Amino acid sequence: MQCCSVLGSLQETYEKKKQEHIADMQKKEEDMRQMFVVRVKEKEAELKDAEKEVRESGRVEKGVESVYCNIFVDTGHCQR
Repeated sequence: MQCCSVLGSLQETYEKKKQEHIADMQKKEEDMRQMFVVRVKEKEAELKDAEKEVRESGRVEKGVESVYCNIFVDTGHCQR
């Protein structure tokens, strides 16, 4: 009978730790998602500012190229 008690206790401990781990991973995922949204909004504002600057300066081609290059520099696809 003592064997079943120990196994039951181990199972309870395992389940508790598993649930704690799942909750921790879900929190980390939500934090990462929120940070991603913040970064996207920041980039969107940056691109809107750059687009406004391009329109005001009249250098459409060069300005657009610069805006796209800024996007790709952040991802490592464009070098200055």
